[in-house]
Amino acid sequence: MKELKFNREDNLAFIIESLQQETAGEIKLTVPPENEFWQSPLNRQLLKRWAQGQNKKLFWDSLTMTEKDVSSSVVSSPTPSSLKKKKNVFNWPRGGIFLFFIFLALIFALAALGFIYYYLPRATVTLLVQESTITRQEKVTVDPQIATLDYDNLKVPGESVAIKNTAQGTFKATGKVEGGTKAEGEVTIYNKTKVAVKLKKGTTLGSQGEKSGLTFLLQEEVTVPPVEIKPLSEGEQSIWGKKENLRVIAAEIGPQYNLEAETVFQVNDFDPNQQLYATNPLSFRGGTVTEELVVSRADQQQAVEELANQVYAQNKEDIKTKLVGDQQLLEEFINNQVLNREFSVGEGAKADSFQATVTGQSQATLFSRSQVKKLLLTVLKENLPAGFQLLEDKTTLSLEGIDSNSEGQLVLMATIQGIVIPEIDSDDLRQKLQGLKPAQAEAFLVKLENINGYRINLWPRMPSFLQTLPYRQERIRIRIKVKNN
Repeated sequence: MKELKFNREDNLAFIIESLQQETAGEIKLTVPPENEFWQSPLNRQLLKRWAQGQNKKLFWDSLTMTEKDVSSSVVSSPTPSSLKKKKNVFNWPRGGIFLFFIFLALIFALAALGFIYYYLPRATVTLLVQESTITRQEKVTVDPQIATLDYDNLKVPGESVAIKNTAQGTFKATGKVEGGTKAEGEVTIYNKTKVAVKLKKGTTLGSQGEKSGLTFLLQEEVTVPPVEIKPLSEGEQSIWGKKENLRVIAAEIGPQYNLEAETVFQVNDFDPNQQLYATNPLSFRGGTVTEELVVSRADQQQAVEELANQVYAQNKEDIKTKLVGDQQLLEEFINNQVLNREFSVGEGAKADSFQATVTGQSQATLFSRSQVKKLLLTVLKENLPAGFQLLEDKTTLSLEGIDSNSEGQLVLMATIQGIVIPEIDSDDLRQKLQGLKPAQAEAFLVKLENINGYRINLWPRMPSFLQTLPYRQERIRIRIKVKNN
């Protein structure tokens, strides 16, 4: 029996090559246990199959392990080159591949768990806060002379607009005057005195009797002779001096001056004892009265007022067409003025109607409502209570005009009302909550000031000993829920 000894570095190809050089039918192999070839059962099996094909019997030295004789069945002999190629594939310790894959699977599982635990969780922390109302009122001046907001003097820019229009119309005359004619006639003036009486033209005669107090005017200058004394056989006769056919006209129009004949008249500003008087031998006639329409001052004023209102209304609509964006017009502070007025006839003219033309101007100052709100928001923010923030989208603004001047400036009473809630620093809160256990997070949140309540939603749900808020701040969402008053 031939004995072949191999050392720890010899591989399968070298062992086969050595066996091929031996002619003995029985060969004893001595291989150290630490030889890599010998540690693989597959290598030993291949060597057995090769020996069967060569009709050789192989025996193993007791230094390795005791093996039975290999059967003499013939198998094809592998070439050394093919054996060398398979050395790295099969040269593993017993059970090594299985353990390697188990190890890899464990690493992947741990990595997946780490990813899920660190990257995947998210949390929504809802804080319940109570809203409060805050109001600020300021006088704001709209000034057409500035172009930008003046925060120090509470002024906003304005735009001055002036519009002119003309209106014309026909109006009825409503004024009334009395027309008519004066009564006239002839009188005889009697003189009971012993001297002649000279009366000037225009001397007034006043009626006596039932229609006393009506005045007539003497239309010519006249001298009334004195009384004449004629002797008689039984005494003397006094013949009054008189002047006949003297024309008189009533002082005013009207039928009341149409007096009956033999009406007695006192010569006014003369002897009241009837030493000088007059009578009318015939009735006075011709006194009449009529009513006529004229253009009165009230008619003209009414026409101007109506036409001016038409002009101002048109001016206002024209001013509105100048509004741009959120510009606002305070209609009650439009400055209206009549520039010119014309009439077809003058005051007192007799007419049934007349025409009037009026030209008027309207001047107004426009301003931006958003600029007023921006100004008031700045003031409001500067006066917020400590620890609170303003919800700008819930602010309201009301404006009331209180004054204007000739320079086009408007003074507004501006009132802004807003909603404030406790100020929450979300970044700081996320930093303090990251990685906390739910109980720790609740203990922290319950100590926050101005917070009425809270709720923590975690995803995914994990066993309590693993459950925490996310370690990554961006995975924590802070949500503020406002409780209305």
